[in-house]
Amino acid sequence: MRVLTPELMRQTDRTAIEDYGFPGLVLMEKAAMALRDAVRPLAQGGALFLCGSGNNGGDGLAAARMLLLEGCPVRVALLTSAGKLKGDARAEYELLLRCGGAVREIADEAALAAFCAGAPESVAVDCLLGTGLDRAVSGLYAAAIGWLNGQHRPVIACDIPSGVDGRLGHILGCAVRAQKTVTFHALKSGLCLYPGREYAGEIVVADIGIPPQIHSDCPYEQLSFEDAAALVPKRARDSHKGSYGHAALICGSAGMAGAARLSAGGALRSGTGLLTLMLPGSLLPLLNGDPPEAMCLALPEKDGRIHGAAQAALSALAGKSAVGIGPGLGKDCDHFSLIRHILEQTDIPMLIDADGLNALAQDPDILRGRAAPVVLTPHPGEMARLCGWKVQDILQDPVGCAVEFAARWGCVVLLKGSATVIASPEGRVTFNATGNPGMAAGGSGDVLSGVITALLGQGLGGYDAARLGSYVHGAAGDLAAREMGYHGLTASDMHKGLARVFARLSGL
Repeated sequence: MRVLTPELMRQTDRTAIEDYGFPGLVLMEKAAMALRDAVRPLAQGGALFLCGSGNNGGDGLAAARMLLLEGCPVRVALLTSAGKLKGDARAEYELLLRCGGAVREIADEAALAAFCAGAPESVAVDCLLGTGLDRAVSGLYAAAIGWLNGQHRPVIACDIPSGVDGRLGHILGCAVRAQKTVTFHALKSGLCLYPGREYAGEIVVADIGIPPQIHSDCPYEQLSFEDAAALVPKRARDSHKGSYGHAALICGSAGMAGAARLSAGGALRSGTGLLTLMLPGSLLPLLNGDPPEAMCLALPEKDGRIHGAAQAALSALAGKSAVGIGPGLGKDCDHFSLIRHILEQTDIPMLIDADGLNALAQDPDILRGRAAPVVLTPHPGEMARLCGWKVQDILQDPVGCAVEFAARWGCVVLLKGSATVIASPEGRVTFNATGNPGMAAGGSGDVLSGVITALLGQGLGGYDAARLGSYVHGAAGDLAAREMGYHGLTASDMHKGLARVFARLSGL
């Protein structure tokens, strides 16, 4: 599923109109039809439209006309003078009037309050501001947004909730909280990132007839169920355990044996044929053979943490198909040397997470030029240490940060968050749409590390392993949340969900 920034959407519209010959008014009519279809089921008591001066307002004027001609009571407010309407929006205004509709021009907050007072309509429609908004909302528009947010009736947003930044999902002063957002042609990146994603409510992507090949080279996407299913490694009837890789996980330390268990469960439930846990020997009695399917190798340690283990690890990695390093390692030992030796002296795919990332932050330059895939899975704090940014800067533009780091160091970056972003060295970006607040719990990232390591070991490239792993991990959390809710969800609850998600993706 393609995702467009506002800039790419404007280019797409321009190309459709100027190069393909689509009349702009036709595109607006199709957008209005989709908006009408979303409003109609909720408009038994009529629909109230609040429209701005741009194309977003034009979409609303057209949708109001369509509902009016179907016999639905509509009232329309225009938060500008009609004389300021231009182009297709002006044409839709005149069409509405010719068809018997009325439009109230609203000049100030008092007029808005008078228009909205005691509104009888059963649904309100936000057609105020579109994806091109680049400054904080104020004045009359802020008052209109405040009124919409104070309603008990449902609110439908046209293309994007007014006040949401179309590129980054930030709230520009204030924004409409919609029950549903009807967006046109493609998802917008601001609807994939929080808080914009939350303000949008249910998101419907409406086809308005623009040929998809216009943006076939768009680097942004959101993985759908069908996309994820196509990435799942296929299993032949005559295969055996050696057919699906031998993954290794270097993890665990005193007080964090659970990280090893959680990572191992993630890998085993994600299809790895064989799994070896490499960890401090003092943890083996604590694991007590759990999970029983994993083989264990004790590495040299100091004070319960892996220490001076580079050569032992390198020997043990011979013949392995992927390695994940980091969950529960602890921060007090020289893990940088271990990571550097593995990067320089092996050619197997590698995932680095958690304390492995904190060690890597000493010198990310060791990533440069490695042929085998490397996947990094930082949260914003770890990303800040890796790239020298402030955490707030990363939260402000997670896509830009992930893309820049991935391109600079030639690795895949999976930047965790409420909306996870995956970036490839070539500049491709996937927004993950699965997952829920219950997964904001210790150990969730350890499970993800195991999932992606297992997928790397089964032959997926770094970018595919990261985006499929993120999708499956979040979907497993969603299954667990449906059964147990958010508040009691633990990382280990996701293990069985992983197997169920892979079964669904495989058509079983």
